[in-house]
Amino acid sequence: MTWRKYTSTCILCMLLAVGFYLRNESLWQTVVVHPAIRADARDYFMYAYNWYHHGVYSKDPRGLSEAAEIDGILPDAVRTPGYPLFLTLFMGSQPIAVILVHILSAQVLISTLTVALAYSMYRRFLHLFWTASAALLTALSPHLIVVNSYVLTETLFCFFLVAAAWWMSVTSSRVSWKATGVLGALLAAAYLIRPSLQYFPLLLALSFYAATPNRQGAKGAVAILLGFMLFVAPWFVRNLTTLHQLSDDTLRVGFLHHGIYPDFMYDHQSETYGYPYKYDPRSSEIGRSTGTVVAEIVEQFRNAPAELSIWFFLKKPVAFWSWDMVQGQGDVFIYAVSRTPYYDQPIFVQSHRLMRFLHYPLVCLGMLGCILAWLPAATRELGPEALPVAKFISLLLIYFTGLHVVGAPFPRYSIPLRPFIYGMAIFSAAFLWSHVRHLVHLWSTKARARGDE
Repeated sequence: MTWRKYTSTCILCMLLAVGFYLRNESLWQTVVVHPAIRADARDYFMYAYNWYHHGVYSKDPRGLSEAAEIDGILPDAVRTPGYPLFLTLFMGSQPIAVILVHILSAQVLISTLTVALAYSMYRRFLHLFWTASAALLTALSPHLIVVNSYVLTETLFCFFLVAAAWWMSVTSSRVSWKATGVLGALLAAAYLIRPSLQYFPLLLALSFYAATPNRQGAKGAVAILLGFMLFVAPWFVRNLTTLHQLSDDTLRVGFLHHGIYPDFMYDHQSETYGYPYKYDPRSSEIGRSTGTVVAEIVEQFRNAPAELSIWFFLKKPVAFWSWDMVQGQGDVFIYAVSRTPYYDQPIFVQSHRLMRFLHYPLVCLGMLGCILAWLPAATRELGPEALPVAKFISLLLIYFTGLHVVGAPFPRYSIPLRPFIYGMAIFSAAFLWSHVRHLVHLWSTKARARGDE
């Protein structure tokens, strides 16, 4: 092992130790206000519970009753099965409290492994110092730490997104249809956890073909889509055979509906903040279908074009990448907690302050990195193997930001993207530092030349 590899391995081990310690301590010292399983978490848990105990994919809470009739529990397709499938690994005859401990402990391990994958991914396009900086930010992120205490999709979704980027980073030097097919499969796993990813594989395939417009590029683009569809198809087949429809559009309608209220308020009333759709008397009418929501958006743009334009195209991206959770307790907490080490333990308090102080500079640098990755200067800076990784991350961040400009820009949905925004932020810093050093070197060289004359 070379000295460079030895140093890199030591740094990774230290980062994993820090990441695991913070995640594990946070889990055991955080008390989520009862009930811990509610709202989205209740849905995911019930899908897994009914699937495991009754063989029916349904979020019907009646499945918890010992007297529940299996015929009375009707299947549905409101939520995709990725996260519930993960939860079924922990279902059994134990009390629900024990099941929760096992689930959340597994999420701590998955989140720690995400730090390792992110570190390996960063190493493909950043030098060791910059790589360590980006991975340290990922390890310290309070959002990525606290979310492990909830039965929510963020931890697992983040893992598969980072795994997809990592896979691309280790296969970029030997592009083949098999490698891109596996990439598509990893994206399929992420989609089955959170369906908002559904359009990204097509966007990635088009980008892949545009970058390599030849027979190999076409094969790679097709392989991405085939790898994706191969793993997604069983879900669609199940829906067609069981429910006679490809999917349930409930979440899509809600996603669009909940994003039409400027500043997350109904009629600018502060008491409606975070849940404006609950106060809108026309909410059920608006949310009847995708068409009715789109019609409402068009009508609102006609009535108040300036306000809606500012909300959609300026405030929504800012809201999506903001620090505080809009719904729930606020700050980094989705569901309210009565106890957390972020209240009183020095290492947690100080790391929280540091990350909050750096948050908006990192977001701005990360977005700048998304632009830099497509400039000719980035090709010279990164090289042919690392450039596709940077472009993949850039495309992912642009995609999700654009998607939430259209729909609901709740900050919670940006949590799984934090490793990517940190990586691109550090890439921007390294890029700018390199060019500043180059300019200083040119200036000093010219100054010495003039002095010699």
